[in-house]
Amino acid sequence: MDFYLKGVLTMTKRNDVVRTMCEVGLFAAIGFILDELQGALAISFPAGGSIGIAMIAVLIVAYRRGVFPAIFTGLIMGALDLLSKAYIYHPVQVFLDYIFPYALVGLAGLFKPLFDKAEDKKHAILWLIVGTAVGGMAKFLSHYISGVAFFNYPDDFAWGLNHLNGWLYSFIYNIAFIAPCILLSGGLLVLVYWRAPIVLNAPQYEEAVERVDAEKQNKKVYSWGVTIGYIAGGIVAFVWYLIDYIKNVKIQQKTGYIKFSSSQDSMLICVVALIFIIAGIISLIKLLKSKNPDTLLAIVFPVASGAITLYAVAKIIAIAVDGGVFADYRLYIYWMITAFLLCVLGVIGLANHIKQKKGEEI
Repeated sequence: MDFYLKGVLTMTKRNDVVRTMCEVGLFAAIGFILDELQGALAISFPAGGSIGIAMIAVLIVAYRRGVFPAIFTGLIMGALDLLSKAYIYHPVQVFLDYIFPYALVGLAGLFKPLFDKAEDKKHAILWLIVGTAVGGMAKFLSHYISGVAFFNYPDDFAWGLNHLNGWLYSFIYNIAFIAPCILLSGGLLVLVYWRAPIVLNAPQYEEAVERVDAEKQNKKVYSWGVTIGYIAGGIVAFVWYLIDYIKNVKIQQKTGYIKFSSSQDSMLICVVALIFIIAGIISLIKLLKSKNPDTLLAIVFPVASGAITLYAVAKIIAIAVDGGVFADYRLYIYWMITAFLLCVLGVIGLANHIKQKKGEEI
């Protein structure tokens, strides 16, 4: 029996790594969408930066999975942000403004052990707030150093602050948008914990035997069909739109910096397609081991379609604010309607799946 339990726990640890990888990819995609939304819907600043809640994606991973998965989530978000749009003045500035900031938010995961051991909700919330503040200020520090090192030109200072020195100006400018981000993300994180604490709690190994026994189900034709559809459709979409993304790459040499840009639409579809491919491969592995992957399949579909819906809404609003005509955002209206309907179907399917499992942990 001890040998069996040891094998069960080893298998569970491997499954936990797979789950962690999947969560990192999903939350990175959600975080990128939130970052795009806050750039389109929220207050944007003249020299870059905006107020929003994109940090919440990294913070949730930090308290679910710990510091390193959270850092990886932030790194992926930064890379996607860089590939989407970037103002490049210097290679070091690229890291300080795009690669490092969200990754540094992952330092909130250092407080996960204290959060897990909290005696009551008040102490747990305290560690949520402390972690959010530390991660947010680490993000601020990265932008602040970049501002001092690469944007220290008084003639270009925003808000008529040309009389300030670069150190003070960079502090005022960056804290003006990062402080609200910390407050909003921290408040939302506390709300998530208060209303749905399971979101911040990863599965525990003590439940290993029950989870493994529950997963021993026969293979289903439905699961095989959806799995093959995820992999095949994801590969076709990824290759097609990766080629389109490469074709649309533009690099403009300007005074003092390089501006890199390409098709955000193609990049988004590539990311979503990659998520479907990864989910399909994980599902295929589970099927080959006579396990039931229906939970994974049920979750990925509404999350991905919901992300596309939010992206389309953000694009429509951004174009409308810029005074665009109907022809400019007609495509995104189609995107929004189609993705929303698919999301509704996915949510219905997920709700039905949860109802059938009755109490089993997702």
